[in-house]
Amino acid sequence: MSTDEKLIEMLRDEVRAGVNGLRQAMHEGVKELREQMQANTRELRQELQENTRELRQELQENNKELRQDMQENNKELRKELQTNATELRQEMHAGFDRLDARISRTNANLEQTNTDLKQTNQKLDRLTDIVTEKFDGVTELFLSSGRNVARLEKRIVSLEDRVDLLDKRQNSA
Repeated sequence: MSTDEKLIEMLRDEVRAGVNGLRQAMHEGVKELREQMQANTRELRQELQENTRELRQELQENNKELRQDMQENNKELRKELQTNATELRQEMHAGFDRLDARISRTNANLEQTNTDLKQTNQKLDRLTDIVTEKFDGVTELFLSSGRNVARLEKRIVSLEDRVDLLDKRQNSA
């Protein structure tokens, strides 16, 4: 074998090694991206579940407080009614005014709870939109990586074809 042929053979081996290295690096990169995407997906799902759990718990606590307030108000009113029926007749209008005020407070609390619930739903919708956008971004990144891998594999095949062509030319010369 001549020096040129040995040099060409060494170059061919180096190109093949480089190509194999590039392929391995690309596959590892794609694998790493997949793992990152899965980890991010798990993390986002867990975060969404935690936020939903917290929001539900807050809502349940608010409802419990409202029920307790209503029960306490009802107990107070019953005690007042049972204590003195005569005074109640005399103070019926005043009692009804107090009852109306308490009901207004309870209604205000309910309205506040409904407002909080609407805000919570809006936050949940925004969080859902953010998660969907992140999923879309990850999907686009994955598709883009796939296209890049395909392009690089085409370039590798083209380089191998060139090397083979050079070999044929030298062997025929």
